[in-house]
Amino acid sequence: MTQRRKSQSIGLLMTIVFSAVLLWALAAMVQTTPVVHADGPLLQIETITVTSTKGTYFYNPGLGKEGGTVYFNNLAGEGAGQVLTVAMTVTGSMPITLTGAPAFGMTPMPDTTDTGELGITYTIGISAGTQSGIVFTVTNDSETDTAVITFTRDITDPTVEFIDFTDPDYVDADGSNWYDPDNLSAGWYFTSTVTDTLSGPALANAFWDHTTDHTDRFTDPSIDGTGVFTDVASDEDGTVTVTLTITDHVGNSASDTVVFNLDNTGPTIISPTLNLYEPSPFLHADGPMLYYGDEAAFFWVEGEAQDDGAGPCQATYSDAFESSPPDDGLIFPFYSWEGYYALASEKDYGKGTITVTVSDQVGNATTQIFTYTRDITSPTLIGPFTIIKNSPYLHADGTTVYYSHQMESTPQSFTVQGHASDDGAGASGLDRATFSAAFEFIPPADDDTPEDWSGIYDDVEDTDWGDGTITVTVYDNVSNWSTGVFTYIEDTTNPTVTLTYITPPGYDEDDLDDPFDADGSNWYNADDFTADGDGWRFTSYTADDGAGLASGMAVWDHSNNDFDRLPLDCGPEGDGTFSNVSGDAEGTVTVTLTITDHVGNPASATVDFNIDNTAPTITLLHINNDYDSQYLHVDGLTVYYGDEITGVEAFTVHGHSDDGGVGLGSVAFSPALGDNPYNQGTLSDWWGEYSVTSLNTDSGTITATVYDLLDNAADQTFNYIRDTEPPTVDVDCPALTSEPSFLVSWNGSSDPPPASGLKHFDVQYKIGSGGQWQDWHTNTLLTQDTFGPTSPVIMEDDRTYYFRVRAEDNVSNEQYTDGEDATTYRSGVKKVFLPILMAPDPNWGFETGDFTSWQHGGQLAQSVSTAEHHSGNYSALLGSPSYACNGVPVGSAWLRRSVTVPSSGSPILRFWYKIHTQDYNPSEPWQYDYFAVNINGSEVLTDSNTIWPADQNNCTTHKFDWTSGVVSLDAYKGQTIEITFYNHNRPDKFYNTYTYIDDVSVQ
Repeated sequence: MTQRRKSQSIGLLMTIVFSAVLLWALAAMVQTTPVVHADGPLLQIETITVTSTKGTYFYNPGLGKEGGTVYFNNLAGEGAGQVLTVAMTVTGSMPITLTGAPAFGMTPMPDTTDTGELGITYTIGISAGTQSGIVFTVTNDSETDTAVITFTRDITDPTVEFIDFTDPDYVDADGSNWYDPDNLSAGWYFTSTVTDTLSGPALANAFWDHTTDHTDRFTDPSIDGTGVFTDVASDEDGTVTVTLTITDHVGNSASDTVVFNLDNTGPTIISPTLNLYEPSPFLHADGPMLYYGDEAAFFWVEGEAQDDGAGPCQATYSDAFESSPPDDGLIFPFYSWEGYYALASEKDYGKGTITVTVSDQVGNATTQIFTYTRDITSPTLIGPFTIIKNSPYLHADGTTVYYSHQMESTPQSFTVQGHASDDGAGASGLDRATFSAAFEFIPPADDDTPEDWSGIYDDVEDTDWGDGTITVTVYDNVSNWSTGVFTYIEDTTNPTVTLTYITPPGYDEDDLDDPFDADGSNWYNADDFTADGDGWRFTSYTADDGAGLASGMAVWDHSNNDFDRLPLDCGPEGDGTFSNVSGDAEGTVTVTLTITDHVGNPASATVDFNIDNTAPTITLLHINNDYDSQYLHVDGLTVYYGDEITGVEAFTVHGHSDDGGVGLGSVAFSPALGDNPYNQGTLSDWWGEYSVTSLNTDSGTITATVYDLLDNAADQTFNYIRDTEPPTVDVDCPALTSEPSFLVSWNGSSDPPPASGLKHFDVQYKIGSGGQWQDWHTNTLLTQDTFGPTSPVIMEDDRTYYFRVRAEDNVSNEQYTDGEDATTYRSGVKKVFLPILMAPDPNWGFETGDFTSWQHGGQLAQSVSTAEHHSGNYSALLGSPSYACNGVPVGSAWLRRSVTVPSSGSPILRFWYKIHTQDYNPSEPWQYDYFAVNINGSEVLTDSNTIWPADQNNCTTHKFDWTSGVVSLDAYKGQTIEITFYNHNRPDKFYNTYTYIDDVSVQ
């Protein structure tokens, strides 16, 4: 026999409900009456259990063999849908079948077993109600046993209500309960009333909801709602919610809540203040500290209280000064408190404290301490006492101030100041400083900062106030005081000052040893002051018997002063030096020394003198030729002499002198030509004579020196030159002419240096190579003339005419031309003109303002510029001045054009260029920046900086002058050539070079 336990799912059971009901009905109809044995039944139910898939919502209090009652909760979201299993154990002959009556709207399938364990299931829907008296039957082939179970529905919540809890310390008017946690050391107790009529209470839970709790404390109360929360004494202030929840056996629950407050914090005392009953100079409140002196006085302590808990209750005051204010009930809304105390006159209460205690409604308390101490010790005035003045007519010396009458009607002022402290016994602190009247004026106002006291005395004028004192009194806060004294003294006496020494003069026509010449005739050469690097010195004697000397000032009054020499601060001793005197021009100087005392009384001393560091002037210079000799020539300040001197020739050098300063002193002549002459004239109109003979062969200079009385000197140079070289002269005339007259010129005539200059020409001619020389011009200054057609001879055809010229200089040196020029006259000869100049293109000077007719290119900039030009308005610029010193582009800029060179003559390429460069080219141009000219690809000219080294720190740009470039083109006659100008920047990106080019031509 096979045993199987039926345990279908809810879905399966629902599908067989109809079949199960039908089978149960059929079995009831055919079942025979069970057999009953005389010794009792053999088939018997031993145990019955009922279990649920949702045990929280099902309760089995225990079933006997005959059955009993179980409870279920089938509320939606709770016990609905739970599956109940009814299980039994039986004894008797096997097999045995268990059947259950219909319940919850379904009939379970029977279960047959061979082991004695049986079970069937029910599913409880949401609408199921109590199922009363459900019969369960077990049978075998001959016997039967039954049990009855009632399934009771329980969806009713239990009831719970707090009936008592620990009494509060204070109940507010609105019914709020307040506790001081310190009073709950045994815990917070509660009791409740709990009821449940069905499945019965099963679980009790209580929750202490306190946001500022130290820990979450849960208690496990009994199901009758009785319990206690422990460790409440450690809790902080705040509102507490206690919730008690009772749950029955099938999950129905009910709660009750009580709300109360915890407060173990004392009140907050606000604005505690010590107040004087009336203003008293013998009482001083400094926050919570009271100082008292020797006079009777009244005061009170006051403040407000605030409590965020149960609220303030009252204030109490400690004894002090043999009195004690009564307790003070605190009144809403400010909860203010105040207690009054009285002090007797001249009674020493010593030091002590006043304690104010403010408590709240649950007994928490806060205290405020006020301290009192007796102060009968005077303040201490601390030095140094000082006087501050802002006037040159007042002087402060320690605690004394001097004043004079120099301020006239302009009010002056000064300040007395010092320090004070109050750090002795009591130390109530400083209150004020007062100042006595002085100069018959209202005294300064009291100073409320006596730690650093000061008082200003103003309106001090030019009035005879005499001498007096100023008293400063410093008080502490309970009227103890100390004084300090200042003195003011009137000083109207001027100091004394006498010059005792000045730098001795360079010239004094009266007495060189007396530097204080009354007539001012003492003279100085300003250059003399540079000998030891010093200026004009002076010393003095000074004294003052009043406020004392304050300063000394010397003024250099020079109408022709070359410098704006500032007044000299020479100090009260009156000693000093004026520097830079060597730069002064001539003129009268007045030096005034003024000594001033500390209150502006002055005294002065003065000295006058003259400065002359200007040399005399020399005018009307000339040389006289004392003998009208053809071998001695005077040209301005130069005299020439030749070789043909016989005997003695003499000349004199002349000049006129003037001196606007100290006056002329002497005139001296340098030796020359064997003479050392003396002045044969006067100091203002002088002359010296020199002789020349055939023995003299040298050239040189003659210096005439004029001195003034301070040895300022002026020099004049004359020149003497020996000239033994005759002039040279060239003759020019056409080689062949068909005209019967032609021009003969000797314009190239010159006198080689040393040159006395051309005197005249002699021109001769001859006809034919064998002819005799004839005079054409003698002793003439002409440099050209027309020869023919009738003068000086009649021109004849096919004749050659020869010419020569003799030039004579001013010392009679002469010679004819070395060669001869000749012209052949042939009538009817056709004139031939050779091209000797290639006229420039209109833009060879870049005057179109662009590169018309030119090619240009390269890595550097190329432009037509107006910044620099040799002529006209434009030039070409290769490179750029805007390139920085470091980071210069590497490469070149070039300018190019082609030209056909003339086939005759001596053609040249001419141009002008100007280099600006930061680089230095000592030897190898390809390693540095440079300017170059190429013809047909070959370099024919280079130029660069070989003068100034490159300066990496400053990157100085050196600007050269315009330079003429000339290149011979003989090798290119008749050819078309390509001319290129280059500006090269070396390949290191450092330093810049650029070049201007102008006025290019081929001639």
